[in-house]
Amino acid sequence: MNEEKDLENIIKDANKIVKDASKEAKEFVEDLSDTIKSKKNKKDVEKDTESFEDKYLKSLAEMENFRKRMEEERIDLYKFSSSSLIQEILPTLDMFEMALNSKNVSNEIKNWLVGFKMILKNFKMALESQGVKEIITKPGDKFNSDFHHALGEEESNEFKEGRIIKAKSKGYLLHDRLLRPAAVIVVKKKEEIKEEIKIDKKKGENHE
Repeated sequence: MNEEKDLENIIKDANKIVKDASKEAKEFVEDLSDTIKSKKNKKDVEKDTESFEDKYLKSLAEMENFRKRMEEERIDLYKFSSSSLIQEILPTLDMFEMALNSKNVSNEIKNWLVGFKMILKNFKMALESQGVKEIITKPGDKFNSDFHHALGEEESNEFKEGRIIKAKSKGYLLHDRLLRPAAVIVVKKKEEIKEEIKIDKKKGENHE
């Protein structure tokens, strides 16, 4: 619904620009004609003609810029028109993957999972065909607020602070635009760890 309103607004703006440009062109011809009739001085006529030409060319340039902008917006509307629907689907995709990654299941369930894995594969291929890309997130990757959302912090002897320990849910892009950030756990800052140790020590001293 919002996409349709955006498209209607673009069309209205385009019609207004064309109408204004046509009006300016008509006024340019009328003013030029009046100037030629009212002025006998050739230099004055040439000066006013140049001024009118500048205004007309400026109007044409504005119209061309608007046409390009309108085309870019039309492409964006087409590219990202499915973003709301895909965002609604992603939680179901998460649950689907969690179910397929379940362990300690019976042989009968395993046979069912083989079929469901094929369905999931086809489902992901369909999303990829619409421009959906998974944000690859691995332990040890540097946290990037443009693509990651920090759910919490944990201590780590393996990774430096500011690095990702694990991903809790996958992130996705739609073409080059963020659709959903990857939810991650990051390494806690050393200062915070030291502060927690101090607090624990004080608590111990108070109990003694």
